Amino acid sequence: MTRLIQLIFIFTISLIFQSCSYIDAMKRAEQNKEIKGTKAYYDNKCLIADECARVSARLLLAEESSIESMIIAIVVDDGNESRVIDLQTVSFTKDQGEKVTYFFFDLPVGSYHAYALKIPENIDDYSDLQVLGQLSGKITANNLKAYQNAIILDDITIDKETSSKKFAYSLQHMQKKLMMPHNKPQGYFDDNVTLDAPVFSHETALQGLYYPKAFAKKTQGLYRLAPKHKAGSIPLILVHGMAGTPRDWKYMLAHLDLTHFTPYVVYYPSGEDFTKLSAQFNAWILSDKIFDKGPGVIIAHSFGGIIVRDASNLQQNSSRHSSGLFISIATPYGGDETASEGVKNAPYVIPAWRSIASDSIFIKNLYRESLSKNVDFELIFAYDNNEEGLSGDGRVPLKMQLRSEAQAEATHMHGFNEDHISILRSKETTDYINTLLQQFVKEHIDQK
Repeated sequence: MTRLIQLIFIFTISLIFQSCSYIDAMKRAEQNKEIKGTKAYYDNKCLIADECARVSARLLLAEESSIESMIIAIVVDDGNESRVIDLQTVSFTKDQGEKVTYFFFDLPVGSYHAYALKIPENIDDYSDLQVLGQLSGKITANNLKAYQNAIILDDITIDKETSSKKFAYSLQHMQKKLMMPHNKPQGYFDDNVTLDAPVFSHETALQGLYYPKAFAKKTQGLYRLAPKHKAGSIPLILVHGMAGTPRDWKYMLAHLDLTHFTPYVVYYPSGEDFTKLSAQFNAWILSDKIFDKGPGVIIAHSFGGIIVRDASNLQQNSSRHSSGLFISIATPYGGDETASEGVKNAPYVIPAWRSIASDSIFIKNLYRESLSKNVDFELIFAYDNNEEGLSGDGRVPLKMQLRSEAQAEATHMHGFNEDHISILRSKETTDYINTLLQQFVKEHIDQK
């Protein structure tokens, strides 16, 4: 394929795939260069993800606390002046004897302060806010580098419902955001949702590819598809692929035996730098912050499998090692050759492309640490016998799904004659995964 044909192919895919979204992203990148370092740059909280680090933390309340929601306000000192540049209203969920919520902000280089504020009884008066908790930090240029770009802060424990400390900054310029009806309280996970919820639409998922910040304002990172975690059940966590949505799992979830499982779906902005995504996945999902004994079973489709596998590298460098079952479906462990061409030739590069490119450092280092011996890894690959050209599923060639290191660490491998998407709606695939789940139940519940 000549260079001209490659370029035509890349831009055709980009434009068809998201219409004007790619062009808008390119314009944002140019605008970001023009205003970098100015007050406008910080007040817009960086226009592209490369210029920000993701800061997150968990807030804890006693279960008997009457507080249901709080405001998290971010104050920065960027050399211009100290001021509020972003805020979230977060809601608490009861979990394991306490109330829990989470906040996530993308912040530029500079000092910052995160304040937990009590919501006033008079919702029209935000001039006299009580500070119930706070923490401070600093984003440096080093925090924009791979794996340093996701900063997990210490827990903030709120042990009082009133405070004499007053918030010293104005929220006047944030009034509209505070009062908007669609400003739904956020947190890291939402409970008892269904896959038919509007937030799981294809349009919202595409925002995660090209507009990660807009996506983050509409979504949570984790959703529980049940009113509560069933006592004694195993967490079942499903991770979608590039430009995907939790709704992709609808068929499979409807046909799996979930008697001994509580299902959760991860929802992430797939256009983000994957080092940031895997660092977050490790810090929140693979840790004991949400799941007391860690996740039991993780099923990941396509590039979701790469995030899970890279997160396991980070876990091997920590004191905690998860045990359980990891099932990947049609995952391109060898990366994406089309993304490689995009990185080389496109006028604007989506951060995720740099991660998933087949010749990227990220992909080359994907197996820098061995998978935990306590994890069984089931590698499911897809091939489409009706597809012409390279053997594969119409999207991911077999050589990328069956990278030698992935084969070496797999407990079992199984292939299905499906394309990249139909494999998630395949009865044969679902039946096979159901068998794996029931075997896991026998080993971890029935034998207790």
